[in-house]
Amino acid sequence: MESLACDYLPHKLQPSFGNNNLKSSHDVEDVSRSSNEPEPWLKTNLVTQPIYNKQEIRNAVEKVTKISMNQVLQINPDLKIQSIASGLFIGSCNWHITIGNTKVAVVSGSSGSQYRHPLPLNLNALANAGVDYLIIDDLQFLQPGGEDKKTTAAQSLALVEKTLYKNLFALFFVRINFFFFELVDKWKPCRMEAM
Repeated sequence: MESLACDYLPHKLQPSFGNNNLKSSHDVEDVSRSSNEPEPWLKTNLVTQPIYNKQEIRNAVEKVTKISMNQVLQINPDLKIQSIASGLFIGSCNWHITIGNTKVAVVSGSSGSQYRHPLPLNLNALANAGVDYLIIDDLQFLQPGGEDKKTTAAQSLALVEKTLYKNLFALFFVRINFFFFELVDKWKPCRMEAM
C-alpha cells in the first residue's frame, strides 16, 4: 500500500484523519520572540478538524487516470481525448477532443509561457487535426516580447485564422480552471445513459 505525503510529516505537523467530528490537539513547541515572550497564539494547543480520513484520500487518488503525452484516451464510443504537449512535457498540456464527428482543440493558457517550457509552443498537432471548435484558455501569452513570443503568437493566431476560415468556431479569452474536466465528467454519464 502506498503511503501518503502526510505520513512523512513529523507527528506535531500531522493532520488529523479521524472519522468523527471530535477535535484532536497536538502540542506545539514554544517558540520565543526576541523579547523571550512567546507569541500569544503559541500558548495554546494547535487544534485541527478532521476532514477526510486516509482511506477516503486513497480512494480519491485511485480514481485519477494518468495520461501520457499524445496518448489517446477513449472515454466511451463517442468521446475521445488526447493530450498534446505544450513545450517539453512540463506544466499543463493542450487537448484534442473528439465527440462523435466533432473535433475540439483546447489550448491551455500556460502553453505559451517561455519560462515554463524549454521548447517553444508547437501547435502543428492541433492545426493538422482539422478542428471544428477551438478553445484558447488565455491569450495573455500572445503579448509581444521576444522571438519566442512572436513565434507563439503567430502559431496561435494562424490556428485561429484557419479555424475561422473554414466557417467554424473559435472561442478565446477563457479561463478554464478545471471547468474543462467538469465538462468531461458530466459528458460521460449522459452518454452512457443514452446508450
